[in-house]
Amino acid sequence: MAADDPPPSPATNPASDALNRTADAVAARQPISGLLTREHPRVSQLIGGRLLGAGGAALGDVLDVLLHEDGPLAIIQTGRSASSLVAVPTADLRWENGRLMLPGVTAEALRARPPFQFAGPGR
Repeated sequence: MAADDPPPSPATNPASDALNRTADAVAARQPISGLLTREHPRVSQLIGGRLLGAGGAALGDVLDVLLHEDGPLAIIQTGRSASSLVAVPTADLRWENGRLMLPGVTAEALRARPPFQFAGPGR
């Protein structure tokens, strides 16, 4: 690296970065075309998708994505009942080769997180 080169940026998360840029553009009432690309999945590609963890093991399915004041959250269904929902910050997710990953996390560790519950009647 030459003396004039800027310092390297920290590792980024394309999925979370795209959601944050899109949310910022919507809030600023700016056009959002071009923000989401093949490397930056659309939310519609995440919802209903399988989440993979350590060793490529299936962790659950993405039920929804919520825009939260602390950043977007992926709602993961880890089992068949409504009580098997957990929230995962999208910043923790990785989009690798068209697959949604939660690196280093096992199914047991994900199910041990506090359960998520939608507020109010219905979803």
